[in-house]
Amino acid sequence: FAGGCARLTLSGGQAAGAAMEVLRARLCEWRPSGVDALAVAPAIANGLEVPEPRLAVGRSNGVVELWDTTTWHLHSTTAGHTKRSIRSFLWVTAEEGSAKQRLFSAGLHREVSEWDLTTLTQLVSVASGGGPVWSLSSAGMRIFAACEDGTIRIFSAEGEPGDLMLQGRLNVGKTRLLSVAYFGNDFLFAGGSDSRIAKWSMQTRTCEAAMQVEKARGAETLVWSLVALGDHGLASGDSLGLVHIWDPVACVVRYRFAQHQADVLTLAASPDGSVLLSSGVDAKISAFSKQSDGEERWVSSNAGYSHTHDVRAIAMDAGSGKFVSGGVSGVLQVHQSRTAGSIKRWQKGGLKGIAQLSALSPVLQTASIAQGSRLMLCQRDAQLELWYLQQPKPKEGPGAPMPEAQHVLRVSLDGAKEGRHLAASAIAPNGQHFAASDDAGTRLFQANLEDLEVRRVRGLPSEILNMPARALLFCGSGLLASAPPPPPP
Repeated sequence: FAGGCARLTLSGGQAAGAAMEVLRARLCEWRPSGVDALAVAPAIANGLEVPEPRLAVGRSNGVVELWDTTTWHLHSTTAGHTKRSIRSFLWVTAEEGSAKQRLFSAGLHREVSEWDLTTLTQLVSVASGGGPVWSLSSAGMRIFAACEDGTIRIFSAEGEPGDLMLQGRLNVGKTRLLSVAYFGNDFLFAGGSDSRIAKWSMQTRTCEAAMQVEKARGAETLVWSLVALGDHGLASGDSLGLVHIWDPVACVVRYRFAQHQADVLTLAASPDGSVLLSSGVDAKISAFSKQSDGEERWVSSNAGYSHTHDVRAIAMDAGSGKFVSGGVSGVLQVHQSRTAGSIKRWQKGGLKGIAQLSALSPVLQTASIAQGSRLMLCQRDAQLELWYLQQPKPKEGPGAPMPEAQHVLRVSLDGAKEGRHLAASAIAPNGQHFAASDDAGTRLFQANLEDLEVRRVRGLPSEILNMPARALLFCGSGLLASAPPPPPP
């Protein structure tokens, strides 16, 4: 918050002529959280329309978000977790004859999880067995996780939602695996930190080939991303800023593109494999298309800069004809996607973002004011900050000095030690009580500002004490309203 103070006179209705003080104070700096992972569910599954929300977003502070891709509004979100870092999402069609989707995630916290799409809570979380997970891929109800220890862990999601079991592993190498992609009906490709892409047969569980990428000054190259191009190719992005398109049968490079000045961190392809997008540390989004007029070939179609910082994830939506990008800045951008036939008509100057979605979540409360005591309660991940807004000085007008805000105290719940973030908070109008909630439940506190003392209030009903809240509100000084998360279906 930043600014100054002014006096506003209302007109019309019963409040006509009444004066209201408008106060802007500099405090509670807001820090956006970067986007680490994106995934869009298919628009059509088993011939049926897939219901919204279909966009999953993973942020650097452990927050998971679901977005509606028809209106591009935030549908639901978690509070986040300091010790969880999601690197990959995966949508899987639940069963034949149904459009219902299941959402899986994995990351550096060494677990593969499935999410309840109604409550956005974890249905199940299974240890990878191979350390941090950098990438996910799937074939039917089998899930493949590229792990830190150089193995691909194979999970089975057969059964009902919440059924997830570690089934086996492939010992690809001794160095970290960063990317994995399933191709065709039998083959799995894995890229790592040793300048290699390994091709494995899932039928024989053997390595059939190893593709070597370029090196610079003898240092190993990191293969950050792999994506299948329909049934006719495989694309890779690496730490040299190169995008390669490979023949998955002969395991040789067919096309090499040097469009980037730094690491290519993410790739995305259209369902038919005719359009490829790449981006990374240089914040440049490049597009490639397969040309079928005469000799079939891949060409660089266009490129542009629409992000200010590193781009870490791109996801294409075949249903709406758009793609979503996000990165360190925390801003989601929605662009009009281009098919291979229309990609030539891109405007000069590069990509045009058709929408920019703010990283500020309107669902989670971040600040509340005690009107009677000039106190503000700010919610910052796992902590609460209490600020006192001093009285503005008498000078009025545009040049009025900004009132100073005094930081009074900082409070955290027990769950902060475990990495849990706060889901909701509120302060009473008189500033004597405030409440906070995380995944473990809701707590009520009494504040004594004269002695800078905070005491927890005992005796809350168990229904409130053990229930996480999505929102909290003091209706007067003696009544606290709590909004629980939606019940599971």
